[in-house]
Amino acid sequence: MKEITVAVIGSGSTYCPELVDGFIKAQSSLKLKKISFMDIDERKRTIVGNLCLRMLKKAGIECETLLTDNLDEALQGADFVVTQIRVGMLHARYLDETIPLKYDLIGQETTGIGGFFKALRTIPVMQHICDRIEAICPNAWLINFTNPSGIITEFVLNHTNVKCMGLCNVPINMIDDTKEAMGDDCDITYVGLNHLSWITSVKKDGKELIDDMLAQGFSTKVMANIKDDGFSLDCLNAVRGIPSSYLQYYYCRDAKLHHQKEDEKCRARVCMEIEEELLEMYSDETLVTKPALLDQRGGHKYSLAAVSLIDSIANDKRDVQIVNIKNNGKPVMVESDSLAAAAKEIGINPEGLEATVKQWNEMAKAGKDTQFNRKDPKELIKPPFYIVEQKPRFATTLGGLKANANMQILGKGGKPIPGLYGAGCVVGGANGADSMTAMMNSWAIISGVDAADAASAAIKKAHK
Repeated sequence: MKEITVAVIGSGSTYCPELVDGFIKAQSSLKLKKISFMDIDERKRTIVGNLCLRMLKKAGIECETLLTDNLDEALQGADFVVTQIRVGMLHARYLDETIPLKYDLIGQETTGIGGFFKALRTIPVMQHICDRIEAICPNAWLINFTNPSGIITEFVLNHTNVKCMGLCNVPINMIDDTKEAMGDDCDITYVGLNHLSWITSVKKDGKELIDDMLAQGFSTKVMANIKDDGFSLDCLNAVRGIPSSYLQYYYCRDAKLHHQKEDEKCRARVCMEIEEELLEMYSDETLVTKPALLDQRGGHKYSLAAVSLIDSIANDKRDVQIVNIKNNGKPVMVESDSLAAAAKEIGINPEGLEATVKQWNEMAKAGKDTQFNRKDPKELIKPPFYIVEQKPRFATTLGGLKANANMQILGKGGKPIPGLYGAGCVVGGANGADSMTAMMNSWAIISGVDAADAASAAIKKAHK
């Protein structure tokens, strides 16, 4: 049994008892030596923290505990640091959700422009936390739950020296829902993370089940914090995957925007009310377990995801965990006059690539794509050749803004906003009704070039 020291940053979150419940259930493989609860909000830190202490005591876990507003003090000796902070608290979330609506944009705390608002507020605070981790407990693992999880984790991995994995509860819920329907012995392939993820394969005894599941309209349960608009059969068949419920913000954009404009209360207001109810419950000194109301906050099985990952790392279990990780320095795009050289640089089989390109060119000469029935195939003959890796790694704010073919951001009535251009994951619309999926690297590069060219042309025209 591995003995560990844990620091929870943002312990005033009403989710924290869920995390403690996870450690209680894992005490056969994880022994808590010390757990520190750190939060700058004295009221919430005290109320939530005291419930967590009562839960540990009830479970018979005798470990050192600390409730503090001092980050350095909380990080002392930590093996694992769990970040679950909300910069600006729920009032800032309210702004994230309501400001975009004024411009006919979806307001959501982790996706789209609202998610980007939150990222810009949160990154400087995460930078400070990481600076202190590097100084005080440089060997600790940072388990990041802070949203938008993908962007925050990408920042940490690219701009600090902290060992970090990003995590959320969406994958574990989707996998459990699928196994509940298809059996525990099915083999599931999952790509992406919050809030851009799909199940792309479900096999049982070697037989692929995904096509039949999609034909029947199978989908996993919708997260408690999302109004269910469902996915059409046409959408499921086009994607050929089971999307996470957060993808409704992209595949069902108009319906989601309509709901947000018509709803009496935004989700932030609902969460404020639930949080106050929970804090009132937590204040009851006879309460020693997490209340059922907590599941309505949308963090169902959060503890299982977090503690399973910590258990896997601490005890070197070498099992499968769905996380955000870095690409280990491999280039995502290469350019070369030689197919073989480009393939070698990006790390794929040169012979296999050349054979694939040869097959494609033969179909192009014949004027018919016999594999996927793509229209008007063109030969790939003239260098330079570009290879862009197409492998989802980080959750993104895909498709929050609409743009035209010149990458001009569209405002009310679909009219371009003068001087405002966009590119990459935050922009959709230019490529059709839905934002590009599973091709984010090439989309970011191409849209970035187009946006820069259009903006440069506009500046030159304005100064003539």
